[in-house]
Amino acid sequence: MNQKRKGDLLAILSACMFGLSPLWVTAFARGGGNSMMMALLRNIFFLPVSAFLLYRSGQPLFQKLPRKTLGKILLLSAGGSGLTQLLLFASYSFMASGVCTTVHFIYPLFVFLLGAVFYGEKLSRRSILCLALCMVGLCCFYPRGGEISMTGLIIALASGLTYAFYMVYLDKGGFEGISPLQMQFWLALCNAGLMLICCMVSGNLTFDLTPTAWLLGIVASQVLGFGVVLCQMGIKAIGAGRAALLSTFEPITSLVVGVLFMQEHLDPIAILGAAIILASVTIVSLPEKA
Repeated sequence: MNQKRKGDLLAILSACMFGLSPLWVTAFARGGGNSMMMALLRNIFFLPVSAFLLYRSGQPLFQKLPRKTLGKILLLSAGGSGLTQLLLFASYSFMASGVCTTVHFIYPLFVFLLGAVFYGEKLSRRSILCLALCMVGLCCFYPRGGEISMTGLIIALASGLTYAFYMVYLDKGGFEGISPLQMQFWLALCNAGLMLICCMVSGNLTFDLTPTAWLLGIVASQVLGFGVVLCQMGIKAIGAGRAALLSTFEPITSLVVGVLFMQEHLDPIAILGAAIILASVTIVSLPEKA
């Protein structure tokens, strides 16, 4: 198998792993859990895996970092990756998980917007077209009954915005002195602390979970954790642009899982909206002509 095909398979497999998130969260809730507890356990149970990967790579577990860098990592967690997990998992409680993931997946367009607003990056005609398509797609999700929730829509949109902040700040925030594996470890540690505080303050901290729920927490953390690793391997093999294009398998997987395993119903207009959003993300992810 050549390097390009291997990278494609790694990126697709990673996206499919992320796309299973609604299944884990819903089943976890049936066992006495909630979205905040799932986010907490996801990060806690991934910490040993992250530590093992650091050990295998020969890197120190706790790299000495400047106080300024630690502050940036805390911001990246609180306003980016950690907050994204809370928002996306919470949105599943309001409407079909496949719809939530599709709405969340407009984050590449938010990345372009944040780059334009805060870093003066010019929006191409293609980006503007894709933004317009996204707006059309989102209009297809406007509440028409019990299937689409405005609250869920807003939360899913917010999760896309926070993830876009995570990607932009990770790129522009000056993290050159820390390796990707170290960043994974520190983010998992910060995210776990953030989730613990949120669970305690909101009253969602509970250990009264069924054995199945505990098992799901462990399994989900490893699946999602290795999804991150596979994604990084895929990007290394085929580049970020092609990997982003193939990551459209994530919302597609969520839509299929929701319909087949969670008895979720999507009306034709919502399906059309999902297709328009996926098309816009695919277009914006394609490489520019030389």
